[in-house]
Amino acid sequence: MKARIQYDHINDLHQMQQSDPNAKKSSYQQHHVFTKYMQDECDHQNFDYHQMKNDLKQYHEAFVICQKTLRK
Repeated sequence: MKARIQYDHINDLHQMQQSDPNAKKSSYQQHHVFTKYMQDECDHQNFDYHQMKNDLKQYHEAFVICQKTLRK
């Protein structure tokens, strides 16, 4: 039964690529397209920006603590 379900899903995906784009898609087809685009977004995410942002925040916190301890 499980092999039959997986086979049906493969057929759904294959039909999705060949059919016209205005046709109503099954929930499995919609889910597959959604997760495919979400994975593409994750693959192209720039994590260096987030790391630099975190480093800047930590540097600023350390600078504020250091500035409080300095003599005026």
